[in-house]
Amino acid sequence: MRWVGWPRSFIEWCGECRYALISNMDFISYPQRTFMPLPEAFVEGIGRDDRFLLAFPRSGSRWMLVMLTGLIEEAHDLPRSNFFSRPADDLGQGERKSTLLDSHGRCVLPNAHGNPRESSALLAIGETPIFRSHHLAEIITRANGPIVYIVRPPAPALYSYYHFARGEGHVPASLGIEEFCTIHLPLWKDHVATMLQLHRMTPGRVLFLTYRDPGPFERFQLEAATAHFGIPASPEAVERALAGLAGFLPRLSARPAMAHPRGVNDELVRELPRDLLHWIHSEAGELYQEAMMAERSRA
Repeated sequence: MRWVGWPRSFIEWCGECRYALISNMDFISYPQRTFMPLPEAFVEGIGRDDRFLLAFPRSGSRWMLVMLTGLIEEAHDLPRSNFFSRPADDLGQGERKSTLLDSHGRCVLPNAHGNPRESSALLAIGETPIFRSHHLAEIITRANGPIVYIVRPPAPALYSYYHFARGEGHVPASLGIEEFCTIHLPLWKDHVATMLQLHRMTPGRVLFLTYRDPGPFERFQLEAATAHFGIPASPEAVERALAGLAGFLPRLSARPAMAHPRGVNDELVRELPRDLLHWIHSEAGELYQEAMMAERSRA
């Protein structure tokens, strides 16, 4: 629908009503209000126009973050982080330090869970910031800017999350994969369902992307993300970003004593017990298909 001919005050009134609707979303469940909470100082500073890269943990948002970081650095002539060209011995530290801080303690796409709002390099040059997060409730009720939401198939996402959580000491070492999935599959489903409902209520605000094999991302997905966020990116720059990720992941996986299992979705799924895999698929397969349809609707 085009607003040609409507008074400016009416257009602004409609925008206020739309924002008020989003600020009172009764469909946001209690688990999503408490899942991976954000620091209070960050929540209080969320701007209405802020942009967000969101995903359930271990779903590929880190790799999208790194590619977008390089593209934004190039577009705005910011200091280069050169993440993909780091020495092999630094890959583990580099992967973990997703903030990609520059000499001023700023980063292009800060992690909302660990970095203050003021650390945004985009904010420092007068641009609307982009933040990465796994939390939903505070973000979608306080901000009204564009969101890129990444969905990974539930089985490899949970398998990767299980080993990461154990390695970081977030869950007891005695907790088995079956028990972990019993607890966290409902959280995955609720996470995805919340964003699908937001997508239905506010068409055009949320861009769904799926984590793919052997990817994790294809060219059309990165181009869609840059367009959705309004990031200037030439075809050549997009190709360089994808090539950087494609070369980086094998180097990371080849490092000895990797703390967390890595691999494409099919490889991780083969590690799961067949009965557990069947249960995950029966519980969440239709929801993942709906997420894929949401992605195709914007293609």
